[in-house]
Amino acid sequence: MVISHRMQKWLSAGLAMLMLIGIVVPAGQSAQAATDNSNIVISQVYGGGGNSGAELKNDFIELYNPTDKAVSLDGWKVRYASASASGDLATTKNITDLKGTIPANGYFLIQQAAGTGGTKALPAPDALGTLTLGAASGKIDLVNSAGASVDMVGFGEATAYEGSGPAGLLSASLAAVRKTATGAPEGSRGLDTDNNANDFVVQTPDPRNSSYGIKQAVEAVTAAPASNAWPQGTAITLNTATVGASVYAAVYIDGASAAYTPYSGPIQLNAPTTIKAYASVSDEVYSTVSTFDYTLLTKQNISAVRPAEKGDNVWTEGIITRIDGAKMYIQDKDAAIVLYGFPAFAQVGDRVEVQGAMDIYSNLQELKTVTGLTYKVTAENAGVPAPKLITAADLSAAKGEAFEAQLVTLKDVTIDSKVGSSFIASQGADTFTIYSTLAPLAVGKHFDQITGVIEQFNATYQFIPLGAESLVEELFSVIASPGAGPIIIGGQVTLSSPTAGAAVHYTIDGATPTASSPLYTTPITVDKDIVIMAVAVLDGQTSKVYTFEYKASEQPRIHDIQGESHTSSFAGQTVTDVEGIVTELGYTFANGNYKGFFIQDPKPDNNINTSEGIFVYSTNASLKPAVGDHVAVTGLVSEYNEGSSSNLTSTQITLSSIKTIAKNVELPAAVVLGKGGRIIPDSIIDNDGLTLFQPSEDAADFYESLEGMRVTLPTPTIISPYWTSGGGNSIVYNVPVRVENTSQDVVTPTGGLVLKGADNLNPQRLLIAYGNPGQEVGTGDKFNGNVTGVIGYNNGNYKVIPGNGSLPSITPSTFKQETSTITVNEDKLLIASYNIENYYPGVGTAKIQKLAESITVNMKKPDIISVVEMQDSDGEGNNGNVEASAAELIQAIQAAGGPAYTYVDIAPVNNADGGAPGGNIRVGFLYNAARVKLSDSINGQKGTATQAVGYDAAADELTYNPGRIDPNNSAFDSSRKPLAAQFEFNGEKVIVIANHFNSKSGDNGPFGNVQPPVLSSEVQRHKIAAVVNGFVKEVLTANPSANIVALGDLNDFQFTQTATILKGNELDNLIDKLPLNERYTYTYDGNSQVLDHLLVSKNLTASAEIDVVHLNADFPESRGRVSDHDPVLAQLDLNADFSLRVLHTNDTHSHLETVVKRMTAIKQERTGNSILLDAGDVFSGTLYFTKFEGLADLEFMNYIGYDAMTFGNHEFDKGLPTLRAFIDKADFPFISSNIDFITKNNELKDIFVNKVGGSDSATPVEDGHIYPSVIKEVYGEK
Repeated sequence: MVISHRMQKWLSAGLAMLMLIGIVVPAGQSAQAATDNSNIVISQVYGGGGNSGAELKNDFIELYNPTDKAVSLDGWKVRYASASASGDLATTKNITDLKGTIPANGYFLIQQAAGTGGTKALPAPDALGTLTLGAASGKIDLVNSAGASVDMVGFGEATAYEGSGPAGLLSASLAAVRKTATGAPEGSRGLDTDNNANDFVVQTPDPRNSSYGIKQAVEAVTAAPASNAWPQGTAITLNTATVGASVYAAVYIDGASAAYTPYSGPIQLNAPTTIKAYASVSDEVYSTVSTFDYTLLTKQNISAVRPAEKGDNVWTEGIITRIDGAKMYIQDKDAAIVLYGFPAFAQVGDRVEVQGAMDIYSNLQELKTVTGLTYKVTAENAGVPAPKLITAADLSAAKGEAFEAQLVTLKDVTIDSKVGSSFIASQGADTFTIYSTLAPLAVGKHFDQITGVIEQFNATYQFIPLGAESLVEELFSVIASPGAGPIIIGGQVTLSSPTAGAAVHYTIDGATPTASSPLYTTPITVDKDIVIMAVAVLDGQTSKVYTFEYKASEQPRIHDIQGESHTSSFAGQTVTDVEGIVTELGYTFANGNYKGFFIQDPKPDNNINTSEGIFVYSTNASLKPAVGDHVAVTGLVSEYNEGSSSNLTSTQITLSSIKTIAKNVELPAAVVLGKGGRIIPDSIIDNDGLTLFQPSEDAADFYESLEGMRVTLPTPTIISPYWTSGGGNSIVYNVPVRVENTSQDVVTPTGGLVLKGADNLNPQRLLIAYGNPGQEVGTGDKFNGNVTGVIGYNNGNYKVIPGNGSLPSITPSTFKQETSTITVNEDKLLIASYNIENYYPGVGTAKIQKLAESITVNMKKPDIISVVEMQDSDGEGNNGNVEASAAELIQAIQAAGGPAYTYVDIAPVNNADGGAPGGNIRVGFLYNAARVKLSDSINGQKGTATQAVGYDAAADELTYNPGRIDPNNSAFDSSRKPLAAQFEFNGEKVIVIANHFNSKSGDNGPFGNVQPPVLSSEVQRHKIAAVVNGFVKEVLTANPSANIVALGDLNDFQFTQTATILKGNELDNLIDKLPLNERYTYTYDGNSQVLDHLLVSKNLTASAEIDVVHLNADFPESRGRVSDHDPVLAQLDLNADFSLRVLHTNDTHSHLETVVKRMTAIKQERTGNSILLDAGDVFSGTLYFTKFEGLADLEFMNYIGYDAMTFGNHEFDKGLPTLRAFIDKADFPFISSNIDFITKNNELKDIFVNKVGGSDSATPVEDGHIYPSVIKEVYGEK
C-alpha cells in the first residue's frame, strides 16, 4: 500500500496531534455571523424547565458550530430579555458569561435556571447560568468577545427577532430548534437565513452538549513490550484497538532516518531504536502518532543500576545475603538491592544474575520480575560477603542510602524503646530504628553486636536482623542456628562464635563443656530431643556455658506450622512434604498473575484455634498445581510482612518442590462465618497486647486461627463503597461487607454498620480483597450468592480473598440519596457543615453542578454553610497562589434554583495549612445575604492569615470578622486554622466557628501488631480542640447569653476525647440527639462513622433540630456521590423560649420486678431539656432490699442517670451506716433541708455541705454529697 501525498504532507508538517474535533481558535479570531453556515448560531431555546408539565428541570440555550474548526468561547456571552422588554438586548442585565470551547460541527449547552418541577436533568452542561427564560416568549442573542452580536433569536410573541417574524410559541413541552441547513450533516442545527420564523421549528426539547455526536478517533498504536531497555533480539509488536485499522511505522535504528511503511510483523531489537507509528482507516481518519524508544539492556554492577528510575529495566549480578518471604537481598562489592516477587530459584550464598524492573516501595528500591526478562544462578555457594561494620550515624537520613539492602554489623547497641514492631536503639549519642519481632529484642537490653540488612521505609533507614542468632549479647559467646525450640527430625544445628578465631567446644550428654570437650567442626544432626551445651575458647580463655534445648519434631502438618499464635515456631526452617489440598490459586489482584497457592490439610486436628490452611509462595509456573490437587510441598517457612512496620505477618511456605498425590480431590468444607457458623467477636480486636491467643474473644486471634483456610460469607451485604489500597500491580479493591452475626450490630437505614464506641470498632465487619469488581458499589448492595474465599492479611487488615473470577454478581441497593427531613421554618436559622472534598473551580462542571444541586435540593438552601476542603483557585498548582474562588459554585447554585450566596474566607499562608502541596486547603463560609448579614467588627475588616480574632463583649462584636482563632499557636502546625465569623439573623447575633482538624495520618491500624493501637495524630487534635474551646469559653465568660455554633470536620468521633474537649461544659454536640443508627457522616474501613460535627452553646440545644443528609458517604459516584462526606444540617431558633421538663419517681420501695418498665418509661419520656429526680422511699418493701439494702436499686438509678434525690422516711429504716453506704455509691447529689446532719447524724456530717451546691466555684455539686439545694444547668439555663 502506498501512503497518500496528503498523508505524507500531514506527517511531515508535524500535525500528528490533529484530532477530529479540530484546532481551538483563539477568542480574538472568532467566526462572524453569516448565512453561509460559517458561524456559531443559537440552535435551540427552551424556557419551560421545571414548569408544570415539564420533563426537564432547567431552562437552557444551545449553540451550534457549523464550521470545521473548534472555537474558543472565552469572553463570549448570551443575553436575554422578555418578549415585550423595551430597548434592545444591549441594555439587559440578564447575561451569562461563557468560557470553554465549542467543537467543530459540535454543540455547546448552557444550562439556565431551574423550576420547581420536572423529573429529568439536562445532559452535562458546558456552562451554567441563572437566567429564567420566558416559558413561551422572549428574545436572546449571542455576543462574541469583541462585543459584537453574532446571532439573535426571538420566539413566541417577542417584539424583536431576525427576519420576518419570531420562532413559534413555546411551552413546558416545546422548544425552538434550529433546522438543518441544505447540504449539512443530517440532523444538524445550522440553518441560518437570518429569519427566525423560517429557521426554527417548535418541537420537543432535545438538548445537546459538546460531547454530542463526536466521532471516536482511531485508537493510537500500542507496542509490546513497552518502551524500555530490553535484551538484544527482543521482538517488538505493534497494534491498535481499532478494528480494521492499518498500522504504519517508521523505525529509526541508531538515529538513522526512516520512512513510514506498512507494519507487517515484529521488529527485532538489535540496537537503540525509536519507532514512530500511527493507525489509519482512511486518508481522512487516523490516530495520533505514537513514539516508542528502546535501548539494549546491558549488565551493570548494582551501584550503577540503583539510580534507575521507577519502571526502568535493569540487569545486574550479586550474591544473595538474605531471603525473607517475597524478598531476596543481593549484594556485590559496592552496593546491594532487594529483589521482590522472584520465585525461589536460589539460596543464600548463591551468586545470581537478574533482569527486572526498578520499583520504589515506600522509598525502598526493589527489582521486580518482568515478562521477557530472565534470572539465573551463576554460581552456587559462592559465599556470603562479610558484613560491613557501620555505626548508628551511618543510618541517618543523609547517609543511610549508601547502605540500603546491604549486610551490615553494628556494635555496642542498647535498646531504648519500642513502638509496635520497631525498636529505637542507641549507639553512644546516636539512635536508629530496628524493625523486628524477634524475641531477644527488649527495652533495656544491650547487645555487643547485631548483624542484619538495611531497608528504607519512608524517611527512615531501618536495621532488620538476620535472625535471633544475629543479635549477640556477648561477643565472646556461642550462637546456634536455628535457635532453641522445636526442630524437625533430621534438621541440623550449626554452632559458631561472634568472636573472630574462637573455637567452639560442646557436649550433648549433659556434661558441662570445657576446652577439652569435643571441638565443633560440622553441623549437629538432631533426631531426638537434645540439649546442646557449648563454650567459646580463645587464647586460653573460656566463655561461660551456653545451653540450647531442642525438641525433635516429626515433619509438621499445617496446624503444627500455624500453631496457636500469630507467628510460627518453625519460621526459618525448611519443611518437607507438607500435605494439603489446593483450595485456591494466589494471584496479583491487578492483573491476575499467578503468585502461589493455598493448601488446606485434609486431616485437620480437633483444635479450632489452629489454622489448617497456609499460603505457598511461588511464581514458577512450571510448578503450578491445579485447584483440587492433593499435594505435598517442600519449602522454607517464613513470616511474610508486606512492608509496614505495624503490620501483622502472614505465615507462608516458599516453595522449592512439589509432589502431586492425587487430582480432582473434593475441597475441604468452608467454615461459615456468622450466624449458623463461627460467630465473629464483635467488640474486642485484642485486649492483651497480643500476649494471649484467644480466638473466641479477640477478633485478631479469631481471623488468625483461620489464616489460609476456606471460609464462606452467606449472601453478604456491602456496607460502603469500595476503596483501593496499594498501587500499580499491587492495587487491591476492598469491598467491605457484613453477615448476620449477633444482635449487637447497629445497622444504618442503608445497611451499613455504625461505629458504636472507641472500644468497639466493629471487628465483625469483613473486607473482601479482589481485583476491579467491574461495577461501582454502595452501602446496602447485596451479593447474589455466598462469597467463598480464603482468609489472608493485606494492607493492615484480615481479608477474605475469593478465587480469581469467582465473585458473585451484585444487586444494587434501592436506597436513594436523602433530602433533609427538617421542615424549613423561615423564622429559624438553617446552618450546615459540608466537606466538599478538595474543591476548586477546575473540578469540572459536573461536580460543581452536583454540589449545587445537593445544596439547593437535598440540603434545602441553608442560610449559612461552613465549607470544608476549599482549595485555592488553581487547586494543587503549586505556584504560590492562595486565593480561593467560589464564583462558579455560587453561579451553579443559582442555576439550580438556590439563592445568590456570598463566600468569605481567609486565605492561608502558602502551604502552611496541610493538605496537598499547592492546594492551600481551608475552611470558609457561604451565606445567603438575603437572610443573614455578616456583622460589623471592631476593626472593620476580616483578619489576615496570622491575625488572631478576639471578642469584645461591650460591642458584642469580633475584633475581625471573619477571623482565625489563634492561628500562630503550634497546635495548628500544618493544619487548618479555625475560622470564626459573626452573623446577624432576625435581630440576633450568632458566632459560627468553622473547623477542619488534622487528619488521622500516622495512627496505627486496628488490626496491626501494636495493641492497643497508638493514635499519635489525636494529640494534635486534642490541642486544637482545647484552643477552640478556650475561645468559646472566652466569649461565654464575657457574654453568657452569646449564641455560638462550632461545626466542621473534626477527623474524630463523637465519643472521643477530641469531641469531649471541644464540647467542654460550654457546648452540646447535636449529633448526640440523633438515633444511634443515624450517627454517621463518613464511611471508612467498612464503618459508618461521624467525622463532621455541629456543636452549639447550651442555650440553643433544646429547640435545635439536627439532620445528617446521607447523600454521599453511602454512594458511589455513578449514583450521585459528589464528596466523601455527608453534610450536617441544623435548624436553630435564636429566639426560642426555654422550657424545662421535670421527671420524678417516688416510693419505689425496692420493687425491682418493675424496674425495666420504669427505666423504659424514663427513656421514652426523657428529652434533652429534662431533669430526673427521685422524691425518696427507695428503701424497704421487698426481699430485694433485704438482700441488697438498696444498692441494687442504686445500680439502676446510676445507669439511667438521676440528677438528684431527696430522702423519704424509709431511707432511715436501717440506720445511718446503711444510708451512708447508699449515698457513697451514688452518681448524683442528695437534697435535704429539714434534717439536722451536724449535731445528731454524725455518720453523714462529713458529706453534708451547708451551702447551695453550684452557687460559686468553691461549692461545686459533687456526687454522693448532701446539700440544702443545688443549682443545675440545663441547656445553658440555671
